[in-house]
Amino acid sequence: MSSIPKRGHRRAKGRERDEINLGALTDLAGYAIKRAQEHVFETFMAATPDTNITPARLAALTMISANENLTPTDLAETLRIARSGATAMLKALHDIGYVTQSVVDTDRRAVRLSLTPAGRLALDAVTKAVQKQDEELTASLTTEERETLLSLLDRICS
Repeated sequence: MSSIPKRGHRRAKGRERDEINLGALTDLAGYAIKRAQEHVFETFMAATPDTNITPARLAALTMISANENLTPTDLAETLRIARSGATAMLKALHDIGYVTQSVVDTDRRAVRLSLTPAGRLALDAVTKAVQKQDEELTASLTTEERETLLSLLDRICS
């Protein structure tokens, strides 16, 4: 038996040689994407030098850094999460000293987000580590295959 499970089978943890048949899951794109996401998350967490940063928090920090007047609502909508989820994430990022919120001068009801110097340093370090992890993750793909993968995933998310 091969040490790599064939398509449609997955080795269960704790089972040295047994394989689990995935049945109908084998042909579901959503399940394949879920498995890939789990793998990406595991490699992300192993690669990142800052255990406070998850993939979602990295996305938030990156967007805050790249968008001067980003609001919590903008962040929630772009990340496709509930406003309450964005609020909780921003509180966590604030509590670890990575993000600040300030009132917009032209609209005292609006809040804009910005990175602290510590947040910028953390973002730079994690971004470098994750870019290296992403290169390793897609090393078996040609440049064209990688571009196709990104395009197909973007189309699915549209």
